[in-house]
Amino acid sequence: MPPNARSCSSAGPTTTVVTSIADLPKHVLADLSNPGVWKIAWNIQFERTVIREQLGIDIPIAQWLDPSVLARIAGFSGALALASEVLNPEGQAKSKEGSQLIKLFSKQGKDWNDPKYAEAWRRFQHYNKQDVIAERTVYNRLQTFTPSAFERKLWDLRGRTDRAIPVRVGRREARLTRPTAVPSTAID
Repeated sequence: MPPNARSCSSAGPTTTVVTSIADLPKHVLADLSNPGVWKIAWNIQFERTVIREQLGIDIPIAQWLDPSVLARIAGFSGALALASEVLNPEGQAKSKEGSQLIKLFSKQGKDWNDPKYAEAWRRFQHYNKQDVIAERTVYNRLQTFTPSAFERKLWDLRGRTDRAIPVRVGRREARLTRPTAVPSTAID
């Protein structure tokens, strides 16, 4: 899985960190494992899944704050591109090139070590950093809309659905079979 940009402060530099425990700075790993440190990410399910599946760290949903939720509470779009256009007048908006780069490296699985993709990989890393800057700027503007204790409880309940069992069903097996007709005598 390609790396994602991470920021460990509300204003400090954004760096790209490869999603491997060996490549994580010790302070980042400590923060991820510390229940007293808020983890903030736009649409957190992606971040939670990457951290759980790639790093083996299962962070409870109660330790997360999702700025897309704050944007919705404040009456803005939950889409980062739309919210950042309105809330980032300084131009720290989400990059429009990102969708193409995500498709190239995340969906098509192109090898970022291949010299043929070196320039696209550089742009993808820059996109990830800009994405984090846009998320941070929107979050900083929306902090006053932090959910109430009741809303947090509802949010925490959402985390219980994380235990669902993923099922992959082929097209042939997914077809529904029609139930056999009920004999008319059974209705009487």
